[in-house]
Amino acid sequence: MRRYLDAGLKGYTRAITSEKLEAVVARCVFAKQQDTAASFNVMLSRIQLACKVTSMLADKDRAYKSTQVIWDACLGHVEDALVYREFNEMCASGRKYARLAAGGSIYVLMVIALRNQRWTIRRGHVNLSTDIGNLLRWPDDSEEGKMITESIIPMVALLARTCPIKIEEIMQDSALLELNGVPAEILCSDLAISDKLFESVRSNSFVLVPRHNAAWAQFDSISKSNGTTDASNDTPSPCDREESPLTVFSEESEPRSIDAQGDCLALAMTIPTESAGVQVQTIATSYDPGHTNNSRFPACRDRNDNNEWTERARAEACGASKPADLQELETTLSTMYVSGKRRTQDSYTRVALDGVKDVLAIQGADEALLASICTSMPEAMKRSLTQRFISCFDSDPLQARTTASDPLTQPYETLHFSWYNRHCTQGHNAPQDVLPRMMRRAGVSRTNHSQLMPYPLKDMVDNAALYESLNSILEDVFAWIDGKVL
Repeated sequence: MRRYLDAGLKGYTRAITSEKLEAVVARCVFAKQQDTAASFNVMLSRIQLACKVTSMLADKDRAYKSTQVIWDACLGHVEDALVYREFNEMCASGRKYARLAAGGSIYVLMVIALRNQRWTIRRGHVNLSTDIGNLLRWPDDSEEGKMITESIIPMVALLARTCPIKIEEIMQDSALLELNGVPAEILCSDLAISDKLFESVRSNSFVLVPRHNAAWAQFDSISKSNGTTDASNDTPSPCDREESPLTVFSEESEPRSIDAQGDCLALAMTIPTESAGVQVQTIATSYDPGHTNNSRFPACRDRNDNNEWTERARAEACGASKPADLQELETTLSTMYVSGKRRTQDSYTRVALDGVKDVLAIQGADEALLASICTSMPEAMKRSLTQRFISCFDSDPLQARTTASDPLTQPYETLHFSWYNRHCTQGHNAPQDVLPRMMRRAGVSRTNHSQLMPYPLKDMVDNAALYESLNSILEDVFAWIDGKVL
């Protein structure tokens, strides 16, 4: 790094003293072009990683059930390898870019790179790329839909015409292409092949809507003028048929998952059951998270009654028992829960931290993780936590006070950075032959399609800058926690 910095400083000094303005500007333009190309290559490499992970998850001969398992088996033991959090983020961003490419072809990623919007997509919540992909495929009468029809589609059509790219140039692993039935020599302007490739990338969302043939006619004519056809099978793809948004997809037209063989990532390895370097002490209880008593809201709904309930519960918690060691704690917890629920609602116990060497995992019924308590945070990280947290805000949000002697007189703001996972649209009575995105609720003027999938809380959307600052500044803390919570 120092070598590159020194070279840059020498070039800077030479530029301001001897080079002409035209030469400096030319170098800036060239650097911008390199930055655009690098951004496009980053998106392609992330898509390739997402494809590889998808193929490994689809491999029935190996026990890869999640990206965490893949990382543990193939990268967790490698010196200087990516930490899992960074590996998972790369896979997630690759799936986002694949969704965009499935909506508007690989040339949409070129436009994103040219407009320097890659970070916007990467940082956006997971549903953003799906929403954009749907709108690209089926532009509506909104201002955004008109912009896609009048500007974006002609732009990507021009790029496809002037910059033809073969599938094999963006997906160099021939095994992936062959097993997915995608001819490597076909151009990316062939929407049938392009859609088939990018739809195969695993995503925790609905399939994209069909492609609007009339809107994409000018782009589709490029592949026909180049003589490319879908030779992989005889079943016409969605963009080769005149389909309405309500057309039922046949089994043949569903995107097939890709597969792969070879490659160092797919080596058969023993999957570790515990992360290296983590000492876990486990206490088992009979608590059942699925018990009806544990699934209801225990406090009062009325605000004033809720405050009184909170104060009573706090007073009861202050009188919690104090086990001398972990063995006594385990005995106390075993008598606290009966038949999956608490024996009484006013019984509390403290956790004896002195006996926790690294991580204490408290489990419920069926080994469900209830709490993970870690006492081994590095001292340097611990000392800097407060100042790093404060730096995420415009001003210091922390106030020192003692609850007993200094009761709270002024309200304080609470932000919840979480997701709605259990309050989405249920759809139990929805028709089975219509894509969710193409449905409308009867008797209302507007249908909120964003609630069809888990979506972020309003606090996260309204305070996006703060949320990103916390993610960035405390990234190493979150990575450390990921390595401790098993």
